Amino acid sequence: MVSALVDEAYRPDHQRDDVALYNTLVALRNRLRWSTTVNNPVDTSRELTSSEEVRNQGGETSRQTRHNDWKARRTLLAIVHSRTCEIRVGLGF
Repeated sequence: MVSALVDEAYRPDHQRDDVALYNTLVALRNRLRWSTTVNNPVDTSRELTSSEEVRNQGGETSRQTRHNDWKARRTLLAIVHSRTCEIRVGLGF
């Protein structure tokens, strides 16, 4: 399921892999905000997320936790936007 989502959301950057990673993660987040349905990439008429077990994973508390985790990780990904690609303050490096 993850590989299908990444394939759909991948945002290449031919100069920097870290920029491609950051942009792909942002695209994944936006994609999952729009819809949590994931189709089979080979047979798009079939959902990979159609089972009741998959649909019941998560819930509001889990979504909030994932959102908070994303906000914390976004700080680490700020290095992509740094001119020198160095973040030292507040990260303990």
